Amino acid sequence: FSYCYNQLFNFSTCSDQFVWIMPDSSISTLDFPAYTFKKAGTYPITLIAKKGLKADTVVSQIKIAPDSLGFPDATFTAFLKDTSLFIFDFAALDTNGTSYYWWFGDEQFDYNANIRITHQLDTSKYTPPVSLSIFNGCGSGNYDLDLLKTLCLAPSNVTVTGITSNSAVLHWKGIGLNFDIQVGLQGFTLGSGTLYYTDSNFYKLTGLTAGSIYSYYIRSICDTMNTSYIGPFNFTTLPVGINELSSAHSITIATDQDKGQFLFMNLEKESQIEIYDITGRIIYQTKSKNNSCLVNLSEKNKGIYFYRVMKKNEKIQQGKLLLQ
Repeated sequence: FSYCYNQLFNFSTCSDQFVWIMPDSSISTLDFPAYTFKKAGTYPITLIAKKGLKADTVVSQIKIAPDSLGFPDATFTAFLKDTSLFIFDFAALDTNGTSYYWWFGDEQFDYNANIRITHQLDTSKYTPPVSLSIFNGCGSGNYDLDLLKTLCLAPSNVTVTGITSNSAVLHWKGIGLNFDIQVGLQGFTLGSGTLYYTDSNFYKLTGLTAGSIYSYYIRSICDTMNTSYIGPFNFTTLPVGINELSSAHSITIATDQDKGQFLFMNLEKESQIEIYDITGRIIYQTKSKNNSCLVNLSEKNKGIYFYRVMKKNEKIQQGKLLLQ
């Protein structure tokens, strides 16, 4: 026989009479009697199965755990172990199940019967809830936890990419129903900037002014609360047209990637050469003494740079340089 959720299950065969002796010495002659344990512990139950003059007796020690007096309770806790990487420790409170199935809401799951599990949440794919199903001999229990309602975390890993003369793409990691962003020229007062809303972990700003330094703040909007704004974060838009490659002039550039050098040729004497990084910051400038000029970027990081050639404040040519 077995016990589950206040019910004794009788698997006897070839018997037509039964006597159950319960832990409190009460007796039942039902085939499947009910019995309620008041608290956790180990208790003896005796079953005497009879048919005619024959009888068979079985005594079983029924172990009742404090967290499994019936159908499994799938309640679990969520502890944020790493706020920047969104690594969570999830732990089931009922430890008496035979199977534990976890769904994390970010297209990931675990069917390895882990009572406790660590998972790095992909916040870009997260759709509530995180779910746990527990199975035991009695049946199953299910529990859902919406992290957006229980946790409201400020965005982290804030970066900016794709900077042009009039646009930029902001990125971050975070858990929130929505995010709002305040943007303005460097030095603006929080509350006076332009406000943008998104439910994604990125936002593309457009209509920016070329060659300008912008600041922005960002916060998470959750179900019952909002985080404080974090920031300011800054970036500089590129000067007008510096991200556009022009071929209207005859200046040519020879490259020596091993030495990180670029030889500008067919220049006008005293041409001004300016080199910008992807944030629009000037990292190198020089003036040619004749019709050629060697630009040495060997001490700069590898990546994409932009150049502009000027003569008497008039733009002659501009384009991109790739330092490999």
